[in-house]
Amino acid sequence: MPSSAAPCGSRQKSVDAWSAYQRGLWHFGKATPDDNTLAEEFFQRAIDLDPSFAGGYTGLAYAQTRAAGVYGKRKLAEIDNSTFALARQAVSLDGNDAEARTCFGEQLMRRGDYQGALAEVESALAVNPNLAGAYGTLGAVLMWSGQPRKGRAALENSIRLDPRNPNLNLRLLDVAISYYLSRDC
Repeated sequence: MPSSAAPCGSRQKSVDAWSAYQRGLWHFGKATPDDNTLAEEFFQRAIDLDPSFAGGYTGLAYAQTRAAGVYGKRKLAEIDNSTFALARQAVSLDGNDAEARTCFGEQLMRRGDYQGALAEVESALAVNPNLAGAYGTLGAVLMWSGQPRKGRAALENSIRLDPRNPNLNLRLLDVAISYYLSRDC
C-alpha cells in the first residue's frame, strides 16, 4: 500500500461522515422546524465522525442560524459565537469550499464586517460562479452596506439560479427591502 493511501478505517469514517452530511442536507432542505433539528443532529454527527470534513461545520452553522433566525427556537445572540466559530472552522479546513466561504461571509455580515463578508463571498464565487447562495449573501451584504440596487441584482440572480430554494421567502424579503432602501417604491 502506498504511503499516501488512507487506512481503510479512515476511509469508512469519511464515507460515514458524508452519509450523515447528506442526511443533514436532506432534512435541512425540507425547511421545517423539526427537520431543521434533525439536520443539526446529522451535521453534528458528520463532524463527530470526521472532524476534518468542512461540510459538517458549514451545515451545522446554517442549521443553527435557521433555528434562531427563522424558527425562533434559539436566540441569535445565543448562537452567534457558535455559528461564527463553525463557519470559520469550515473555511480553515477547506479554503476552496464555496459553501463554507459563503457561510463565513454571512457570519461576518451579521457582525457588521461588510468588507470581510464581501471578500468571503467573492472568494466563494471565484470557486463556484453559479452558487445561488453566494449571490444571495452577496446581495444582502451589498444591500446592507449601502448598495441596495447592486444588492437587488445579486439577489435576483440568486433567485434565478435557485427558484426552489427553501429560503426563497427570505430572498424575496431582501429584494423588497432593497427597493425600500433605494427609494424605488
